Amino acid sequence: MEKIFQKAWENYKKNIVTFIGGYFLSLLIPVIIISVPAVVMFLPLLNILLSSGINGAINYIFANFRMLLLELMCLFILSFFIFPPFTFGFIHLVKEGRKRKGAKIKMLFDGIKVYWKKAIVQQILSLLIFLGITVAVGIPALSELHQLHIHTSSFSTIISNKAEGIRIIGLILGYLFLWLALLLIVGFFLIYWRYEIVNFNTGVLEGLKRSVKKVRYNLLETFVVWLVIIMISSVTGLLDKIIPFVATFILAPLIISILVEASLQLKEKK
Repeated sequence: MEKIFQKAWENYKKNIVTFIGGYFLSLLIPVIIISVPAVVMFLPLLNILLSSGINGAINYIFANFRMLLLELMCLFILSFFIFPPFTFGFIHLVKEGRKRKGAKIKMLFDGIKVYWKKAIVQQILSLLIFLGITVAVGIPALSELHQLHIHTSSFSTIISNKAEGIRIIGLILGYLFLWLALLLIVGFFLIYWRYEIVNFNTGVLEGLKRSVKKVRYNLLETFVVWLVIIMISSVTGLLDKIIPFVATFILAPLIISILVEASLQLKEKK
């Protein structure tokens, strides 16, 4: 374990300027790409806001609600496909930074060129896993709620019948906890998914299998890595409240460096 954190820190310290710049670019470029169609789509709304004020903008939103909703969905889909290749590109940059010559910004774009297809496929599979868990928990939850005859009068039911209301709230909270627990467990076992793909140039499904096996045979080590990442993320969140985004740009590459190193150092079998 000590070797993982030591090598991750050495890689981060040696390439800190390049890592911060690369991470900044991996976020900035997708934002710029998405901003162009966003400005074009919402330019009429912006013009109305400037000319007619908030009331005019609100009336425009209600009058064109479906069109604006469709435009938002298009932007979401665009961002869904734009960000992952840059994330994979940055992972490639961090991996290459381990070498004697160190990291160069060019490696970010080299990684994007190599892994953009796998990045998109991995993103789609991640969404399908999320939706699968949501459906698996949501269907029995809705079924039980239906059996309790929950209709639009549910709030009045809670007020008039305290015991029934507590039962309903308990049911909802129970399924919500189950949903979050499943997402946490699955996310824990897939923590190395992206890194396996980039570090070993595997297929998307092979990377998923490797991540699950790696966590399975290194539960304690992965749990420690996970705790360290949570600690760094917590510190980042606190510092971002003082100076927004600065801590994220400085410390996020360190988290990536740790995960890259853990993926490379941990073995699938003991």
